[in-house]
Amino acid sequence: MSTTPPENATATAAAANPPKASMKYRRPLLLLSCIFLAIGLAGAPLLVRLYYIHGGKRRWLITTVQTAGFPLLLIPITSNIFISRSRRPAKLSSFLIDRKLAMSGALMGLFFSLDNFLFSLGLSYLPLSTSTIIMATQLVFIAVFARLIVKQRFTAYSVNSVALMVMGCVLLGVRANGDRPPGVSNRLYLLGFFMTLACAALVGALWPCMERCLANTTTTTSKPLDFCGLFQFQFCLAFSATVFSVAGMLANKDFQVLREEAKEFGLGSSGYCLTVIGAAVLFIFSLGGGAGVIFIGGAFFSGIVNSVFVPITDIVALILFGEAFTAEKGMALALCSWGLLSYFYGEYRSRSSKKEVDKSVEPIILVSDSV
Repeated sequence: MSTTPPENATATAAAANPPKASMKYRRPLLLLSCIFLAIGLAGAPLLVRLYYIHGGKRRWLITTVQTAGFPLLLIPITSNIFISRSRRPAKLSSFLIDRKLAMSGALMGLFFSLDNFLFSLGLSYLPLSTSTIIMATQLVFIAVFARLIVKQRFTAYSVNSVALMVMGCVLLGVRANGDRPPGVSNRLYLLGFFMTLACAALVGALWPCMERCLANTTTTTSKPLDFCGLFQFQFCLAFSATVFSVAGMLANKDFQVLREEAKEFGLGSSGYCLTVIGAAVLFIFSLGGGAGVIFIGGAFFSGIVNSVFVPITDIVALILFGEAFTAEKGMALALCSWGLLSYFYGEYRSRSSKKEVDKSVEPIILVSDSV
């Protein structure tokens, strides 16, 4: 006789057997999340580097911009709640996430703000193509922390992928003089290198933590977390990160010089506003898409999607900004690309083997059922 209370039994059954509707829309939602993530990854770093190239110097401003678009998340939140209440009249509180999850998002936002500052500081001293390759190593840190936090399983191909990306990053660090931007000393270049590497490490820890947090909410509460709840979690995270970043701007007295910086900006005041606002919109696309990918596909898959855009961003940066493409950078890019191909080949082999096992087991199940 089971001793599980009815409420817990219902929650366990719901977690083990997701609703048919959620399974039906799983792939479309994952695809949509990947598209939003791709838009943010492709455009936001380009605008940040454009800001620095044309005279921008406010790193706390760029830190704030990375989450300042959080009010845009109110659009899917309010529309979803309005549609849900029209179909199923209920109290507003029944559509909101619980306080514990909201506080977890707010706490995580503080660490995201620190990560955003490391990114903005690193990119101010590095070419975008170099920064992108270093950021690709977040897959290494995601792999390590996903193993520790969410018990992610890895194959030999996954390990090979991680090793190749580490080699690419080391190669860039050894030859620091090859692509230093004008006016950046070797010391500042190395500072940017290690700040970007620290940013990748912190992202590698935060994504698995987010996956664990969302998974715990889905399995331990009677109300499963849907995409509306995910957007609310992101809102709390981005709001908290923005408040912390604005405090940094106030301490650094950035607000007092923004008007003057806009006038001296290489693209003019209007270009300054468009660059900052455009980056804010694209970064929130990246945050929203990234959380959606983690919610459905997991933190490690999110790291793979991020790494896929390394070659694309590098090529665009070389064309738009005329950055130097050294032999070391080419080898590092090749190693990262090789690592990605290794991972995807491993996933293909794993899925093929699983299908073969399922086919071989199916006749045994049929015989067992007939008996």
